[in-house]
Amino acid sequence: VNILRYVRYVILRDGPARISTLHYDLSEGLILQLSGAKRILIFSANHSKEFRPHAIHTPFDRQSKLEIGGEEKDPLQKVQGYQAVLNPGDVLYLPYGYWHYIESPYGSVAITARWNPYEDTIRRLSNFKCLALGLGNTGIPPGVAEVLYKNVLKSSVPEPVAKVLLQRFYAEKEECSKKPRP
Repeated sequence: VNILRYVRYVILRDGPARISTLHYDLSEGLILQLSGAKRILIFSANHSKEFRPHAIHTPFDRQSKLEIGGEEKDPLQKVQGYQAVLNPGDVLYLPYGYWHYIESPYGSVAITARWNPYEDTIRRLSNFKCLALGLGNTGIPPGVAEVLYKNVLKSSVPEPVAKVLLQRFYAEKEECSKKPRP
């Protein structure tokens, strides 16, 4: 597998102080800090329920509804996480689906490399996923397609990635169940 075909590079140059929302990415990632510093809070993908993500397929998909430091009790106090302060020359690895929140003071410059080594597998499984959501007419019952999707997914990608994709699947399934059928 040529991993370089999956890599996407982004240069993050912050002007005024910048704070990202609490979110997760559907990719692996490396952050190389070039100048200035940034503080990053990192949490396992297992905390999705506590962080109340926006609905799938909305502009804020993969972002938390919570405002860190806002009026709500700070959810970060309730879950185990990690804090990293990146200085020039430091590199941080962000696993697929891990929640993170980034504070960058003025003048912070970093390069982020992101890649999704599971992209082909996810694409191949998309038909099972659609059938499991009841979005197809092949004669395969949605319940059977769901079992196939879950089993093939769990045997094709690492467990933490499968958990993230299954969380998204169940959120989509719930959204689909609320829509009227033609």
